[in-house]
Amino acid sequence: MSLLGEEGGSRILLFVKNLGPIRDVQLEIPSDGIAIVVGPNASGKTFLAEAFLLALEAYAIAALRAIIEGERRVSFEIPRVDVYFGAGFEAENARIRLVGGNEKLHVDIRGRRGLVKAELGENVLNAVEKSKMDVLKQVEERLREALKVDEHEIGKIASVVFELFLKQHLVSASVELLDPKLYTMSAYLLAAYVPTERIALAPLLWGSIREALAQAVSRIFSSEEMVYPKPLLLRYMVTLVDLLSNREVVEKANELLMRITHSKIRFEPEKLSVKFEEKGRTYEPQHMATGTLQLAGLTPFLAARYRYVIIEEPELNLHADGHIRVTDVLWEARGKTLLVTTHSDIVAMRAAKLYWRDRSRGLKLYLLRGGTARELRVFENGEIEEIETISRAIDEVLQA
Repeated sequence: MSLLGEEGGSRILLFVKNLGPIRDVQLEIPSDGIAIVVGPNASGKTFLAEAFLLALEAYAIAALRAIIEGERRVSFEIPRVDVYFGAGFEAENARIRLVGGNEKLHVDIRGRRGLVKAELGENVLNAVEKSKMDVLKQVEERLREALKVDEHEIGKIASVVFELFLKQHLVSASVELLDPKLYTMSAYLLAAYVPTERIALAPLLWGSIREALAQAVSRIFSSEEMVYPKPLLLRYMVTLVDLLSNREVVEKANELLMRITHSKIRFEPEKLSVKFEEKGRTYEPQHMATGTLQLAGLTPFLAARYRYVIIEEPELNLHADGHIRVTDVLWEARGKTLLVTTHSDIVAMRAAKLYWRDRSRGLKLYLLRGGTARELRVFENGEIEEIETISRAIDEVLQA
């Protein structure tokens, strides 16, 4: 769903306060471009990524409720924000705010609950109405084939079917969308989130997808309480399997992967198994480099039709030249809004050079530390100002 970016113009503003180590952060995220956040360990990069995801999905739920209720201003409660931030997470007076043009969304977190208030634009009604008409047309075609009834009756029947579906299915789903049990259904996903934990999941996920999913899902469904430590990881795994089952996505993902490595993904959906092809030979996942495995868990999300993609540390387990190539791939993901967190100064520097050569996309660079974020300037030659946390480490090495 890309409504916010459409009415919001060329940028989205994200405000986060009192969330984990974050005290007060404001980011400007280009609606067709990349916001890159550089920061040391435990600075709050993951909290920032998860906050953006929560805000985007709360916005999408608000859009559904606006259509159902016929109001541009809506409010509702998120019963379990720890679905996003990890089991047992609680916060006091944490706030997340998303602004695009004349559209605004606020999430106030108290303990594990979040209160959402949203003010939506006219384009929400228009866009969802268009989607409704597209779905309605498909329903009419299916009914015409199945029922063979009078042409004039088809529209009436299809309208009734759609309204029942909307009110009984989408309404209840929107209220319960943040329930971890629904993370096993990738059709509900509204934005892509690629976590750092993909590097730790690689041996498990690529080696035995069926068993990994079966164990994770059984844990979720075995109790009324959320027992999986971080449901976003299960969501990532389920979504990745779903994407790998799509031949078109895999082809595009392999094109991107081949620009960074020499490997290609070969997914066998009937077995839920993955192999890799490299220089004419086939390899089992356990014989592949972890840098290749983490990229194979990233590129399908860029190849899919997500408007919003949140990526943590795309440079994981890559040598310096890999940092450059993965940044090139991110830059060319046109038509998408990317929020990227990283430890790499190379990623930030390369993105600045690409931006200086090609202004058709937007770029914002930030240094996150001490609970706040400072924008890094991009100079006329594509150079960026010094990233203190990295330059100090270099100085320490040189002076040792």
